[in-house]
Amino acid sequence: MEEFLTGPALARLIGGSRWKVYRLLQRDPTFPKPIKLAANSCLWIKSEVEAWLCAKIAERDADDERAKVAKRNGAQDERATIAARAATRAAARDGDR
Repeated sequence: MEEFLTGPALARLIGGSRWKVYRLLQRDPTFPKPIKLAANSCLWIKSEVEAWLCAKIAERDADDERAKVAKRNGAQDERATIAARAATRAAARDGDR
C-alpha cells in the first residue's frame, strides 16, 4: 500500500509551507496532484512527490552541466577571438614592412 502525506507533512518534505505547496499546485504543472478526501482534506502520494523531487534534482544537475559547457565553450571562443586578433595585427604589421 502507498504511503500518503498530509499538507503539513508535504510542506516539511519540500522545505516550505502549506502556502508554498498550494502555490506549486497552481504554477508547476509537473507537481503531483493531491487526492481529495473531503472539502478541506487532501493527501499526496509520497512516491509521486519523491519522484517529482528527483526530477527537479536531475533538472538542476543538467542545468549545471549545460552552464559548465557553455562557460567552457565561451572561454574557447574567447581564446579563438584573441588568437584571430593577434593574427590580424601580425598580418597588418607584416604588410606595413
